[in-house]
Amino acid sequence: MTTWVEQSMKRVGVVSATIGGTITADTFTFNLDPGQIVKRYDVVTVPVSGEERTHGVITEIVTTTEVPHHLANSWDTELLTGDAEPQTKVSQVTTATAAVLSNSLGLDMPVPQGAAVYLSTEHWIHEALGIDWSMGHHREDMIPIGSIEQSNDQRATVYINRTFLLGDEGAHLNASGIPGIAGKTSCLTFMAQSILQSEAHADHPQTAVIIFNSKKADLLRLHEPREDFSAEDAAQWRAMGLEPSPFTNVRYFLPRGRRGIADSFLPLPPDYALYAYTLPGTAGYLDLLFLNIVNETSTVESVTAEMTAILHDTQDPDHKLLTTWESLLQYVTKKSQARDTQGFWRAGIRQVSLALFMRYLRRTIGQGNDKLFVSALAANEREPMEVLYDLRPGDVFVFDIANLEQRPRELVVGSIMRAIADIKTDPAYMETFPEKVIIYLDELGKYAPRGDRGNALTEIFIDIAERGRSSGEILFGAQQSRTSVHSRIIDNMGNSVIGRTGSAELSTPGYSSIPPTIKATIPRLIHGEVVWLYPEFRQPVKINFPKPAWE
Repeated sequence: MTTWVEQSMKRVGVVSATIGGTITADTFTFNLDPGQIVKRYDVVTVPVSGEERTHGVITEIVTTTEVPHHLANSWDTELLTGDAEPQTKVSQVTTATAAVLSNSLGLDMPVPQGAAVYLSTEHWIHEALGIDWSMGHHREDMIPIGSIEQSNDQRATVYINRTFLLGDEGAHLNASGIPGIAGKTSCLTFMAQSILQSEAHADHPQTAVIIFNSKKADLLRLHEPREDFSAEDAAQWRAMGLEPSPFTNVRYFLPRGRRGIADSFLPLPPDYALYAYTLPGTAGYLDLLFLNIVNETSTVESVTAEMTAILHDTQDPDHKLLTTWESLLQYVTKKSQARDTQGFWRAGIRQVSLALFMRYLRRTIGQGNDKLFVSALAANEREPMEVLYDLRPGDVFVFDIANLEQRPRELVVGSIMRAIADIKTDPAYMETFPEKVIIYLDELGKYAPRGDRGNALTEIFIDIAERGRSSGEILFGAQQSRTSVHSRIIDNMGNSVIGRTGSAELSTPGYSSIPPTIKATIPRLIHGEVVWLYPEFRQPVKINFPKPAWE
């Protein structure tokens, strides 16, 4: 055993193999030294020989005795209720099982019986996770995601390579867990801030963030410093090379309500703009107003496609008749009630289909000149798609949708995501538009549910999930249940974090890749703790992320 091991690391036990408990290339068991305390998710190191080391993460801790059954232990029950010592001294040993994370030489061999086991220091944790080489050669690409807290109170900052989070090797981040106590929003917004600060430190900003605020005014104060923020909280940020500061370059966009007042929960941010939709500006997004409706014959889709064609074709005789939402309602009413058409409108579409289109349209936009849907924009109002042309690297745009009903929400989310894809392929904006755009959305399962047959919005999400690592559109999605989201989206998430989650949810197929011993700890996670699934980590790892520095 080398001197550096004895001086820099704390020994906690010795590798142990039995007839029934063999050591494999994937797991090993070790007996704890007397008085030593470890916990699940501790990272441990086994020096093998020379420069060879095997690292593992503790997944289970058990105590074994020589007593064959519990009845034998009951013989001393009466004595044990007082201060007396039991008559029989029972031998016992506490053992811990570790899942192998890596081997320093890339060998796939079991660790030797009798080898000493040590709690890993930060350097060896980085080696265990396979990030030590990148830390030394591509430090500018490494993004802090939180820390691992060992039993001896040592903290090790954990990093991931941006190419596995923002492309080209992989992309996207999904968070799941019980609302509130799982800390999904805190985790994802911390990651957004970590990315922005890491790029600023490298003097190469290339990422912007789009946030959809879907719960009251939760994300409308990202610019404000947090009041209940201690010196210890700040120290956790600085230990990762980050400044504990709120977001900068934040712009808020709130939905227009009645009489031109923001349709948002209080308190409103001090500086914001209103967004609204005109008919000409929404011409390419009409399909997003008619999602998940009972329409087995696709009649509404046919009408929507024809209306879109009319709005885009300035040579169409009906084009000049459709200038506002009100004129669209009037047009549809007139054409659906015309008596000289033999029951048809145009392009083989029946008048009854036109009437069905109108009923759904009116439910969404009302009379067509109030709240979110307007005839013309006021001086302080803009369409969300137009706003995106102002987006630059380092910016954070927050679109509030919390007080909207589901159909308008779907339009806002879908139109913005579709517009991002259009702008990124527009040669006129390739020099100024951010190379990477992070899109944060909570309640992802409401917009792209599992089992959906493939409506327009679900297809937008699937497209981003499948090609986002190459196009630079990065999805930060959150939901209570992974199983509520379309499988093609979850399957393409390069990274996943799981906060506190109930046992019933964990028993579903969406969590089958997590070892049972790790899965058993997830219902006991606290706010600020998540289990991180990352392609370069051989095993799931528990990560502690710091308290947000914003309100």
